[in-house]
This record gives sequence, structure tokens and C-alpha cells, in this order.
Amino acid sequence: MRRLFFALEPDEPTRALALEVALGLRIALGAGVRVGWTAEARLHVTLAFLGEVEETRIAGLRELVDAIAREHAAFGALAGGVG
Repeated sequence: MRRLFFALEPDEPTRALALEVALGLRIALGAGVRVGWTAEARLHVTLAFLGEVEETRIAGLRELVDAIAREHAAFGALAGGVG
């Protein structure tokens, strides 16, 4: 079983801005607050969390997502706020 989710990966400018905001939050919260921060390499926007999925279903899910993605053009999105 593997924990799976569907997610978007931000482009580099968006990633850099998100990391800048995260750094500001870390500084503002201070060392006394226990927070699990996402590593830069794992930064993403989760669209749907699938939970524990059997290994035998992963290839089929990947094919499904790839087929859907091929039907759609790339798109832009605006993000704002923290929450």
C-alpha cells in the first residue's frame, strides 16, 4: 500500500515565492512552535488525497491521469493569501 494524492507542481517563480512566505512564517512563529515544514523538493498543491492505495492499482491510476492530462492544455493559476 502507498499513500497517494493528485497534485500540481508549481513553476519555479511560484515555488520561490511560496518558500519565501514559508521562511517568513518560520521566523514569525519562532523555534518554540512544532511545525512540520514541507521540504522544497516536495512542495506541491494537493488536489485530492487518495489515501492508502494497493500497489496493483497504481499503474491503472497513472494511465488514467496521463490520459486526462493529455486532453487538457497547460493552464495558469493565481494564488493569494495563506491558510
